[in-house]
Amino acid sequence: MRYITSTMNTRSSRSPRNVVVWTVACTFAALVAGRAITRAQGPSIWDGVYSQAQADKGKMVYADQCSVCHGDMAEGGPNAPSLSGNDFMVDFNGSPMSELFTRIAQTMPANDPGSLKPDEVAAVIAFVGTVNMWPAGQKDLTTDKEALKNIKITKK
Repeated sequence: MRYITSTMNTRSSRSPRNVVVWTVACTFAALVAGRAITRAQGPSIWDGVYSQAQADKGKMVYADQCSVCHGDMAEGGPNAPSLSGNDFMVDFNGSPMSELFTRIAQTMPANDPGSLKPDEVAAVIAFVGTVNMWPAGQKDLTTDKEALKNIKITKK
């Protein structure tokens, strides 16, 4: 760093071109470092954490168990919050997937709380992912609560 600082203090290194190159290089390094930190913290919903087949199963479970309160496309209803769009993302932004999983598993459906099997909960979350335009991946969303703690729900 001392070399870089002393180089930047010379008259020729203060040219507009060198300043631009230096700024671009620093910005690129910061972006790469930030991406590495994000990856080290674990995947997010934007990394394809569920499969399309799982979401298709979830659509059926959702239609049977959830849509009467939350609406056909998870838009919410008079007595149930939206599971899609900005309101949903604001509520869960920064939360681990385990929080959403646990809430659904313990409190839904409203007429029979806790009756959904873990694979049904994961499938419903996968369907909610498609409604929210989270990309599908190759593997099903896990039901392992420890692994779900590492998946972050984040606004894009």
